[in-house]
Amino acid sequence: MKDLSSRTANMNFNNPESSEDIKDFLVETTGSGLAIATLEGLDLEGEPVRVKEDTFTSSRKIEFNKDVESTDDEHLISVARRNSSINITSEENDNLYNNFIRIFNRFMRN
Repeated sequence: MKDLSSRTANMNFNNPESSEDIKDFLVETTGSGLAIATLEGLDLEGEPVRVKEDTFTSSRKIEFNKDVESTDDEHLISVARRNSSINITSEENDNLYNNFIRIFNRFMRN
């Protein structure tokens, strides 16, 4: 991009046959600092999703027969927990969370 005097570029892969090859390509380019990737697609339930380096965005329609009130939080949380895209945790994040909980519990005992 530098040779082309461009600060940004876009690349699209339409209907790739191998998502594994796309993943490998992204790991290679983002891991080397050559690119920052933003992925847009559909989750396993066909809903739009956007994944960036440090965030992801997902939209979900929730059927509700009335105006949402603060007492409806449990229902909304249960729908979110059934969403597989936010329930998957990497081993690294799981270890960080467990380490935080151990430290937090030590402070709470004092």
